[in-house]
Amino acid sequence: MSDTQHSFAFDAEGVSPERRAAHYRGLADMHLKLGQDTASADARASHLELAALWTRLAAQAEHVMPKLPEGEAGAA
Repeated sequence: MSDTQHSFAFDAEGVSPERRAAHYRGLADMHLKLGQDTASADARASHLELAALWTRLAAQAEHVMPKLPEGEAGAA
């Protein structure tokens, strides 16, 4: 698969928030690159808008990750 191709088939069910966020960030990176590589102002704006959307979705996926209370990290 080339840098500008990405598999859009992604079943998020059962996927960890970390992995989902990484997938979304990959899509954001792809759209940033496509936006930079296009000569069309309309296409560039669309790709940058999509990159921003995927970045927000990644942040939301990370936000739902369970966090340990302070002081419990590494406690076993």
